[in-house]
Amino acid sequence: MVWISQCYAYIMTTNNNQLIARLATEKAGFKLIQTEAKHALATMSPEACFQLATQLYTSQVHQARMFAVLIFGTLAATQPAAFKALEQQVIHDPDWRVQEM
Repeated sequence: MVWISQCYAYIMTTNNNQLIARLATEKAGFKLIQTEAKHALATMSPEACFQLATQLYTSQVHQARMFAVLIFGTLAATQPAAFKALEQQVIHDPDWRVQEM
């Protein structure tokens, strides 16, 4: 069972890294970031989206944090933890583009 858990963690990390690499290609604007966030929200459970956003918000890549903010913002109406993330973390983000999302 531990092996399965470790494999799942590896897959999630790899997928997250691939997503971050895709998001990082967006140099001006946020159309790709918005498209990826909408896709995640449409294909994943709210809990999985929140977990993904929480993980991506820790990234050094501002586009990944912008993606996370879009997810948090969508979930904030129904998930207090998402609202709390916006209220307590995002307002302190050093990048204005993340705060503007």
